[in-house]
Amino acid sequence: RLVLRLALTISSAIAAAVAVLTGIACLILGVDHFEELAVALAIMIPIAASAPLAASLSGYLQSVQQPKLLATALLAGPLVLSAIVVVLCLSSHPGASAVSGARTAAALVMLASLLLMVRGRGGIGHALLSPATRDAVNVGRVLALGGSLVGGALTAIVLAQLDVLVLGFSRGREIVALYAPASQIAVTAMTMAATIGTFYLPTIASTFARGDLAGAGDLYRWASRWAFVWVAPVIAVMLACPAVVLTLLFGNAYASMATPLRILTGGVLVNVLFGFNGPSVDSLNRIRLIIIRQAGALVFNVAACAALVPVFGADGAAVATSSSLL
Repeated sequence: RLVLRLALTISSAIAAAVAVLTGIACLILGVDHFEELAVALAIMIPIAASAPLAASLSGYLQSVQQPKLLATALLAGPLVLSAIVVVLCLSSHPGASAVSGARTAAALVMLASLLLMVRGRGGIGHALLSPATRDAVNVGRVLALGGSLVGGALTAIVLAQLDVLVLGFSRGREIVALYAPASQIAVTAMTMAATIGTFYLPTIASTFARGDLAGAGDLYRWASRWAFVWVAPVIAVMLACPAVVLTLLFGNAYASMATPLRILTGGVLVNVLFGFNGPSVDSLNRIRLIIIRQAGALVFNVAACAALVPVFGADGAAVATSSSLL
């Protein structure tokens, strides 16, 4: 109950923050962009507002050592998003609003999947009724882990959405309609690596809790190695022939996004090669390190998008996102 109240409070704060930021953007860009910004606001608020609750539910499934359920729930969103984007691109050239709407639908599907998985485990309320969960130390740990998960979820949302949003504002919806599928392919590759992370985080946390540093090192190397093995075939194809991939999936018009897709894939590759550093830090509950890591990625991504996208278009958006993944 405490976690859910906290998640709902954060969701309300996020919705208000998005509204304020959009108003500021309207003042900076001028009234000509107001209608487009208002549509983007209406579409993006459900994604941002649902992130804290989704993170709380994910944290619960991790805490009860249910990585398979968590992986299943988290895969539902990307699969739905990929299907919607493919249908949109095959039927027409969707604009930024249509693609953002598809992302919102996918986020809500993922949230519904998490709710079903948690309900199948008896619900969060059942887990919090035991005497141990009323202990102040345990509550503090829950808040620390929940905060890190919320921050990580919001960082991932910004990294996945900001390049598309800025590209639409600076270059128009036509180029976004071509760039968004390439961006989604890269997001799907990252999600593949994250499926192993759902197994890794609860295991590494319990290993550190036992003080087994040698075992934690072995687990880190094992998980990082298998994440690369799992994603390597997809990355190899995307690096070698991105134009062929885009043409087969979406049509000849999308072959022009071969360079952005190759850039995004390079960012995914380097991110996977670096290993599960983020989940390892989260498992230690080093809140200051978590905040620095997430805030640094957010600030860098905003600055990179603002500097590169207006000048270089889709290539700049891909460079900005890939650099932020590093």
